[in-house]
Amino acid sequence: MHTKIRQKHVRSRVPLMALLTSVAIFPAILFAAPMNGVEVKPFGLLDVDAYFSAKYLFSDLESGSSSSSLSSARQSTWEEEISLAAMGYVYHPGFLTVNFGGGPLFIQRDTSDESLLAKKNETLVNFFAGLEFLKLKPYPFSTYFRRSHPALSSSLSTRFVTEKDEYGLEGLVVPGGPFRVSYKLSHSENEGSDFGTVVDEIIDLGEISLKTIYRGNDHIDIFYDQSTRDSASGSAGLPIRRSKVRRSNTRIFARNTFGEDRPFYLNQNIQRLVHDSGEAGDSEVETRSYTASGRVALTESVQTAMSVSASDTLRVGADANVRSAQASVNHSLSERVSYGISLRREGIRQTSFDRDMSSIDGNFSYSQPTDFGSISFGANLRKDRTDQTSGADTVLVFDEPVTLAGTIAVDLRNEFVVSSSVVVSNTGGTQIFIDGIDYRLVIIGSITSVQRLITGNIFDGQVVLVDYEFETSGTAEFETTSAGVSVSANFLRHFVARARYNTSDLTVISGELTTPKNDRDYIELGLDADTQVGRWTVGGGITFSELDEEISPSTRESISINASTRIVGSVRLNVSAGLSQLDLENSPEDSDRTDIRIGLSGRAWRGAQFRFDTVYSKDTGGSLLREDWAHVFNLQWRYRSVLFTVDARYADNTLGESLRRRKEIAATVRRKF
Repeated sequence: MHTKIRQKHVRSRVPLMALLTSVAIFPAILFAAPMNGVEVKPFGLLDVDAYFSAKYLFSDLESGSSSSSLSSARQSTWEEEISLAAMGYVYHPGFLTVNFGGGPLFIQRDTSDESLLAKKNETLVNFFAGLEFLKLKPYPFSTYFRRSHPALSSSLSTRFVTEKDEYGLEGLVVPGGPFRVSYKLSHSENEGSDFGTVVDEIIDLGEISLKTIYRGNDHIDIFYDQSTRDSASGSAGLPIRRSKVRRSNTRIFARNTFGEDRPFYLNQNIQRLVHDSGEAGDSEVETRSYTASGRVALTESVQTAMSVSASDTLRVGADANVRSAQASVNHSLSERVSYGISLRREGIRQTSFDRDMSSIDGNFSYSQPTDFGSISFGANLRKDRTDQTSGADTVLVFDEPVTLAGTIAVDLRNEFVVSSSVVVSNTGGTQIFIDGIDYRLVIIGSITSVQRLITGNIFDGQVVLVDYEFETSGTAEFETTSAGVSVSANFLRHFVARARYNTSDLTVISGELTTPKNDRDYIELGLDADTQVGRWTVGGGITFSELDEEISPSTRESISINASTRIVGSVRLNVSAGLSQLDLENSPEDSDRTDIRIGLSGRAWRGAQFRFDTVYSKDTGGSLLREDWAHVFNLQWRYRSVLFTVDARYADNTLGESLRRRKEIAATVRRKF
């Protein structure tokens, strides 16, 4: 069992609940609601319900390296939950409504690895109690206490329950005018540990909001919340540091409509957000922002839109402000011909770096039916002018969110990232992940990506925060001209031929760029088909593309095919396959990928819905071999008030020398009374 990160906090919920209850009862006695025909008595019962569920979880995990023996961990878990709930009232439902309920949660575990097991058998109790006062008055409020055991899951069956206690006060004020005020105060504590993960978190929250509606559908919302999150959660495989984050957020949102015949719709948002993650003064980050967007139809064929935004970020050593404005007009000359024009202006001011950008963009589209089908044509032309002044070689970026799912590398937003500056952490700020163990950086030309490693401490689908520096390109004024054309033709009812060409050219007007110019020419050709062959629906496509650029020229070829048919009743078979090759001239991270998917889905018996998929993917072109197998089965069957669900998965993942195999089953029976 993992060592607790902190000592158990001394809790005083009962005195607090007693205080909240006593504070609530006095105004309730003074302002009790009318009778409204409901029987008045010391206590009345309004409703009773019950819930039962039984769940079976199985997990068999093997991981390690192809050059050494694999470590194995197997676990099976039974969970049974019984819950009873009742709603009643004291004197009258408009005076005091009482909600309470709960029940036991039984957990039995069997594991082959004692290090993954907190307890073999557990009997836990979920409980809820709530008091709602003055429901019929314009100032209802309620207090509550809840003990629950939410499950934390990083896969289908790798889950464990935590203990969460929460209590609070919330209410509503609806005076005679158009205003509506709501408020909430809450405190929650969540603890638990298992499967190499630790949960240790305390959250205090207070929020208040005001909403007013006027002139029909116009409204203004004012919202303020303040919270403190004290966390020491993370992976037990890495050092955990305690993080205490104080957050305050103020937001004003307004939506207005002007005019009747051709209404102008306007949305505005003002926000101030403050994060303070430590005692030192350099840990505070303040963000102020304003955005406004509007749209109006000048005629039935002419649509216009406009937007402005401004944001300021105050952070020691990394202040930044951004101002932007954009306007666009789209005109449909007919059902076949349309065009649009947009203008944009943006200014960025950061510590040691300023950039002003302006652009004009035009687009045109045309479609025409023909004797053999139809043809469509599109074109666009864009001109950008950039004037930047750099007092430093690099610019800092903080807390860029990146979701790492599977082993797909995810691009960072900025080009020319300094790889040695990259720091990856969890969203709670309690852990720093390790390059080469938890993730790796993939650099292709000017693009840097983050790739999750399957034997590391980042679980599949986790959101991480990335800090890094990127090169500023120096002090210069330059223009970028971009243009593109595309054409597609539908013919013989089943075929679509398409072609696309884009070009981008950068011209330096003054100064000198410190990063390479990256003029680009891109061409893509493709043919798609979709037809019916007997009982089969068959489709596919072929694509060829070539990117000619200064930094990372490449060519790509791909072919895909898919087919589906109904086998018996509503049961369908779906098959798809694809081959793609990417050749990068200046990088070893090529791609030679094969994808295959076979699936069955439909109704089995008595309304039971099922789905089974086999997915295979292999990429031998890059610096690391990537191969993934997955077999996934899902069954749902509802019989009267009973719901049966079964989820099963087998996954075999290879990335370089790292191997990971997982077998999982999750089966549940639920019944609500």
